[in-house]
Amino acid sequence: MKLMKSLGYIFVAAQLALVSQIAVSAVEPVQEKVEREIVVKAPVDKVWAVVTDFGAIDQWHPAVTKSAVETKTDEDGKALPHRTLTLKVGGTLVHKESKKNEKIKKYEYKIVEGMHVKGYRAIFRVKPGANENEAKIMYKARFFADPDGVKEVEAFYDAGLPGLKAFIEAN
Repeated sequence: MKLMKSLGYIFVAAQLALVSQIAVSAVEPVQEKVEREIVVKAPVDKVWAVVTDFGAIDQWHPAVTKSAVETKTDEDGKALPHRTLTLKVGGTLVHKESKKNEKIKKYEYKIVEGMHVKGYRAIFRVKPGANENEAKIMYKARFFADPDGVKEVEAFYDAGLPGLKAFIEAN
């Protein structure tokens, strides 16, 4: 009888632990990753120049109507470029350029304000494509978000990369 009672307590404790884990995971955002790639018919250096023109995103991203860049000191005391994007649907986003590596053609930025995400870090990488005068752009982000935040990031990427490709190939 004591064994059955003990097993009953263990079973109830296990159920409570499972329920609390489910409740916590339902409330806390999960780390997400969004990755996109596109091939552009242009030399790598030309693509890199457009991608790293931090203030020119409004020239190629169809969701952005205006981009303004200013240097601000971040929470770590570093003076870094910040861009404020005005969106066609209303509202703004603020991005902070955090790293740039000319040698391997990679740069990173973080979202300071806007979108329903936390801890957002995006990486642009430009590599040679399979053919001459082609470049492959890899755009990926890691962040914490609920499903709506993931959809926002995916929509931004899915509109932006084709816009970037069209802009580069037309100029």
